Amino acid sequence: GSGSRIMDQLSQNYADEGSLPDIILLDIAYQPGFDAWEFLDQLRSLYPRLAKPIDVYILSATKYPADLQHLEKYDFVKAFIMKPITKEALQKIIRHREMSVDRFAFIEAYN
Repeated sequence: GSGSRIMDQLSQNYADEGSLPDIILLDIAYQPGFDAWEFLDQLRSLYPRLAKPIDVYILSATKYPADLQHLEKYDFVKAFIMKPITKEALQKIIRHREMSVDRFAFIEAYN
């Protein structure tokens, strides 16, 4: 699946800052051939060797308390974002990054 391709790319380029993304937007909804939780576990193993930090933002159309609790154990997961993604939600991500807030955020779009 695409998750393994991304992990392969991160594993191959972990020492090359210019090849690493600044952020990853990760949808935790079930997708055939891709397990978002497995991806997060693999990224956690690779993370200490990365040339630069990568902030992960979780996307989901559903808000399960168990998922939110599970996500808090990944230090690199910066926020949980409710879909659909709006321009306002993306602006909140940018502000969140600019403020270098370390705590886990919950971002919801308000119409």
